[in-house]
Amino acid sequence: MSDDLAVQTTSIVSSSASSTVWYEIEETTPSTTEDLAVQVTTIVSTTSSSLWYDVEETSSATSDDMAVQTPSIASSYTSSSLSYDAEETTTTASVESEQPTTSIPEYQPPQLDRPPKLEDLLYPSTTTAETVPTNPPPSPLSKAIVIGRLSSEDVDWVAQDLPDWQHYIYTVDLSANGSISPTGLRTHINKGRESMPYLTYIIDHYDNLPDISVFLHAHRNGYPAAWHNDAKDYDAVNMLHDLQLHFVQQEGYANLRCRADPGCPAEVQPWREPFDAERDTEHIYPFVYGTFFNKTFDQYRSEIGIVATQCCAQFAVSRDQIRVRPKAEYLRWRQFVIETEFSDALIGRVLEYMWHIIFGRQAVQCTEVRKCWCEVFGRCDDWAVKAGGG
Repeated sequence: MSDDLAVQTTSIVSSSASSTVWYEIEETTPSTTEDLAVQVTTIVSTTSSSLWYDVEETSSATSDDMAVQTPSIASSYTSSSLSYDAEETTTTASVESEQPTTSIPEYQPPQLDRPPKLEDLLYPSTTTAETVPTNPPPSPLSKAIVIGRLSSEDVDWVAQDLPDWQHYIYTVDLSANGSISPTGLRTHINKGRESMPYLTYIIDHYDNLPDISVFLHAHRNGYPAAWHNDAKDYDAVNMLHDLQLHFVQQEGYANLRCRADPGCPAEVQPWREPFDAERDTEHIYPFVYGTFFNKTFDQYRSEIGIVATQCCAQFAVSRDQIRVRPKAEYLRWRQFVIETEFSDALIGRVLEYMWHIIFGRQAVQCTEVRKCWCEVFGRCDDWAVKAGGG
């Protein structure tokens, strides 16, 4: 057959960034013969290890029959290369193709790790290098409120106004003759103020603690009863609604009072000069600290000069932070509170300025009020913060 045949290589594009090769060959006959176009487009993407192959063949009713055979298409996942062999035959006459007018780079066929999979040919991956995985929203944290109450104190507000919280309310002043607590929880002695229900809760639930435990006093709101609640109307419910649980989870511990007075900047000074006989908390603090943390008097003096944190023994702690210390430690500390000859008020006040150390903070933990309100309660633009938080 005298028809001329021209083969043009229209584009060879190789992208090293995406490891993608785009190879297109368009083959046409001169205008003096029947129109015939054979287009072979091969796209190989080694990023997704997939292959998309299209062959479109069009001719007039009188054109010579043409078959295009592609005996091998190889895609290498590691080398991002392409091997393409084409053999062209006619059924009625042979067509001698002329040499291409442009040079085609020679491709060395790679050693295949495996043949392409059928699903790769039919259903190429749509994943691209630009795909950015999205992080799922944080899961809700389990949370519990822990309260020690006198029999005369009303704590119905906890269940009524904080129904999404677990609550563990210990009655502390029941007689030892088998009196039953309305909540089913009680301490066996009323000593050490809030320290006895706090330690009892940790001991009783050490193996199944929620993510966050919040330790509170029984009075909900009002002044002066709840003067230490750092929230609108001195209300504990408002305070807990604002509490940033994921901040507590991240930090491990957060004091629920941000205002500095009382407690900061230097509440407990065992080596105060001149000596103050009325500050009995300072006088026994080194002894209790040494007993709790197995320190000698000299070790305590070399490690700690001042102890300070915002009052008033209301705080939030993560499960992981509680478990930094073994259960045996909490058992030992509770037994000390039960057996000590120090008064209920005195040992309770010493522990008020020791909880932050028990839960991994430095002896002086006085977070600036604006920073505390913003991080602990999310009140970064609150009027009280702007006013100084005093």
